[in-house]
Amino acid sequence: MWRDGTLLVVRRGEEFPDRCVKSNRPAHGHRVRQCAERGFGALFLAHLCSPIATGLIHGSVTRHVTFAVGLSEERFRKRRRAFYVAGVIIFVSLATLAYGVILLGRGGDIGFGAVSLGVLSCLGGLLYGLNASTLVTAKRITKGYYWLVGVHPEFLAELPGWPGELWADLGSSPDERE
Repeated sequence: MWRDGTLLVVRRGEEFPDRCVKSNRPAHGHRVRQCAERGFGALFLAHLCSPIATGLIHGSVTRHVTFAVGLSEERFRKRRRAFYVAGVIIFVSLATLAYGVILLGRGGDIGFGAVSLGVLSCLGGLLYGLNASTLVTAKRITKGYYWLVGVHPEFLAELPGWPGELWADLGSSPDERE
């Protein structure tokens, strides 16, 4: 592992130390599996034109990486609490959605507002849960390495500097060329 400014550079397959990536405290064996992917932003625009074609292209141009990061007990509890909050928001929004559908069936005008509120809150709960589950995000993924954003500065300060500045600019390292 290396630091590249505020980014953490990790070789694929390398295990993270038993320290929290968010607070740099001991993780005591708590590991959280994270998946990251990097693709092209233009795929979103292509999806608007042809979702089927975009789905076929997505798999070949997007790079994926899965890794397990250490998490301190405090951060682990905070993350679990955020999941519970997201679950409650989703549950209440689905109940509101169901109630709105019942009101619409009875001919009530307020049913449309309840359905709209239920759908929007459900999406909000899903986005909140997704945001709470993401600890670090991938800035870049190559065949041999990946760069992560969101790592605690003290965690990064203990690592050596990334020796491959030239390779990073070229988009590959000697390991990838072989």
